[in-house]
Amino acid sequence: MVIITAGMIGVGKTTLTGLIADHLNTKAFFEPVGNNPVLPLYYKDPKQYGFLLQLFFLNNRFSMI
Repeated sequence: MVIITAGMIGVGKTTLTGLIADHLNTKAFFEPVGNNPVLPLYYKDPKQYGFLLQLFFLNNRFSMI
């Protein structure tokens, strides 16, 4: 079984994933963010870079799948 949590940045995906993993007694896997060149831009100006950040995450997810 695979459960995927998705949503906008800062809505609690990591927390929810951890809770689900604990409840099911399994390991949680998280999307890597260390190689994200858009993340620093987003934190400086979320309104300007929010959409670009979501596109970056979406493209990474497709590549991972």
